[in-house]
Parts: sequence; C-alpha cells; structure tokens
Amino acid sequence: MVNQTEADFSDESPASIASSPEVPAFDGSATDIHHGLDANQVEHSRRTHGSNSFSPLPTKSVGDFVVETFADPMLRILMICAALALLGIPLSLLIPVFYGAAYAEATPATMILLGGMVFAALASISPQHFFSLGRPRIHLLLSGLTLLLNALLNLLWIPLWGISGAALASSISYLAFGLGYLAVFIRREGFTLAELLALNRQDLKELWNRKTS
Repeated sequence: MVNQTEADFSDESPASIASSPEVPAFDGSATDIHHGLDANQVEHSRRTHGSNSFSPLPTKSVGDFVVETFADPMLRILMICAALALLGIPLSLLIPVFYGAAYAEATPATMILLGGMVFAALASISPQHFFSLGRPRIHLLLSGLTLLLNALLNLLWIPLWGISGAALASSISYLAFGLGYLAVFIRREGFTLAELLALNRQDLKELWNRKTS
C-alpha cells in the first residue's frame, strides 16, 4: 500500500477528487437553482433518503410524572402521606374513642381537611412538569390564586362554623389547586383525562423497578 503525504493530496485538483471512484461526483446541473427539485426528484429523494420528517414526541401521563416523582425521596414521602390522609378519613371517626367526647367536634373538621389533602398531593406532583419546561409562572399563578381563595373562604366561614369552616376552606382550596392543574394539562398541554389519570402497565413496571433497584 502506497502512503500519500500531505503534499500529494495538495496537488490533486477538486475535479480529480470528485471523479475518483471513492468519492462520487455530484452533478448539480440537474437541479433548478431557482425552483429546486421537481416532483420526480422529490419522490426519488424520498425513496433514497427517507421522508426527512420528525415523529411527534409522545405525551406523558400522570403515571409518567408519578414515576419521575417517586425518584425524589421527599416527594415519595409526600405521596405516602397523601395515601395515609385518604385512609385517615374513615379513621377520624375514632377520635372520640381515643381522645374522649370533648374532642368529638374535631371529627368532621379532620375528615374534611384530610379529604382536601388528597387533592393537594396531585398539585404537588404537577409543578415538576412545568419546571422542567422552564415555565414556573404557571405554578406561581395557581399557588397565588389558591392562597387568595383560602384567605377569602377563611374570612367568610370561620366566623360561621369555627374550626369546621377553616377545614372546609382549606379543603376547597386544595381541591381548586388540583383541579386547576388538571385544567391546565387538558386545555393548554393537550392531554386527555385518560392520559392524565390512567396508570398503564409500563408505569407500574417502572415503579416496581425503582422500588427493587
């Protein structure tokens, strides 16, 4: 095999390189520089090189966000607390049994408040989607509106119903917070309700893999 030096290559003209068997020549004369390729050339290019189109990225369901969320230990604890809150709703009926009749009035307030915390858990997962897209304003806007709603309802209901009014105000605010995120996902992000709420087999498999890893 003959080794060529840099000087050897410098002596070769572009025409001789293009006509060599290793580098096929490109004949640009067949392309109209003003109008581009004709229909036959376009079809030939598609058959040869493909359609040169991008496939749309698949949308993520809430199940996907749950899988990503469970990678964070703090948010994992939060989700467990939400599950315990759901379980605590019927268990709140036992408050008078363990703490006495004097605490019986706390039972409805506790049940109302725990119900709202379940919806708050949904809102705790959703901000990560918008943070990853560089759009934290959506979370700030929904949080601010929820705070104003909570303050207004507390002003109206605490004088009327006391601790139960405060619990109801918080629960409705949590509910509005969670539903607000659902509305943004469906109307602005293009998700369907099924995509948001359905945990498919792949989601469960991913959760199991994270649990066992």
